[in-house]
Amino acid sequence: MRKIFILSLLLSSVFALGQRALRYQEIQFSVGTMNYNGELTSGLNPGNILREMGFYGAVDYNHFFTPKFGMGLRVGYGYLMGDDANHDNPTRGLSFRSDIVEINGNMIYHFRRFGKRYQANRSTLYLKMSSGVAFSQASFPDDIQFGDGVTLYPGTNSAFNLGFGGGIKWRLTETSALSVEFMGHYYFSDVIEGFIIRDDTNGSDGYGGIRLGYSILIL
Repeated sequence: MRKIFILSLLLSSVFALGQRALRYQEIQFSVGTMNYNGELTSGLNPGNILREMGFYGAVDYNHFFTPKFGMGLRVGYGYLMGDDANHDNPTRGLSFRSDIVEINGNMIYHFRRFGKRYQANRSTLYLKMSSGVAFSQASFPDDIQFGDGVTLYPGTNSAFNLGFGGGIKWRLTETSALSVEFMGHYYFSDVIEGFIIRDDTNGSDGYGGIRLGYSILIL
């Protein structure tokens, strides 16, 4: 009985060491697009998506506890825009550009085992959930005219955001990987434009885009 107990401890220790050996960390740099959805938008018209496409860039730090699951932190910056002239209410004359800074936590799930020390798979699909705080600051054209039904919220505004998305990763070398992902974010506020339109029924705003990432796999 004592020998079985000692053998079980040894096997458990070997398994735990093996799991720890598969852990790794990732630093990712990503750039891509950013589009807005809110009071000024009217559907997913491809031409309007291109006309109102903004920039997004971010740095991530992720710790992968296993070859399939990791958690981390993202700091990102981007800008988005909207213009009534591109949508269903051109006579209203509203338009804006908002700069966005995100500080979000991430959870990532790989569909295949992937990582610095697990090199059997050269690529994997993955899912990502992201949540945190987004800060926005809007600016407007000099000649814009705000009607009586518009309430301005100047300066920096902030709100909780919740994002879902996913993508695909490819291994480049033992310590580097390339990824393409799509993320969509729900912004728990209606002031990403820097104003609120009275009697508008669209609710809270949103944003998202496609990002290209380069990862350095460490430790």
